Amino acid sequence: MAEAAVLSAIGLGIQGYGAYQSGKASSAAYKQEAAQAEKNAEAALMRANQDASIQAIQAKKVLAQGEVGFSAANLEGASALAVMMDSAINAEMDRLNIIYGGEIEAANQRANASIARQKADASETSGLFGLLAGGFGAAGKFAK
Repeated sequence: MAEAAVLSAIGLGIQGYGAYQSGKASSAAYKQEAAQAEKNAEAALMRANQDASIQAIQAKKVLAQGEVGFSAANLEGASALAVMMDSAINAEMDRLNIIYGGEIEAANQRANASIARQKADASETSGLFGLLAGGFGAAGKFAK
């Protein structure tokens, strides 16, 4: 009978240690996921800023070509100016939309990172409780 209690206690101890190791491994994976999400957030902002810069350069080229086109066609006055202003406003709106899209993507990635960090903490806690449960279960076998 004592041998059975010892073997059962050893089994509970191993089970508890396994739960602890599993919690540590899950936590490490979630921490890595959080780090990658943070990197993705930074990359989204950098990409958006780069795309916005490219869009601004292209808009300037288009506006310059429009000025040349209006001059060549001898179009002057309020209507030509209105077209140019509308084009400039639309170009700026496009640039701002690109930046905003990058900020939204970055915010989503940071939220994912936060969730992963919370899962990492929960995994560590779960593993620790598994270890404690196994330890107390093993101790209980000896207390009988």
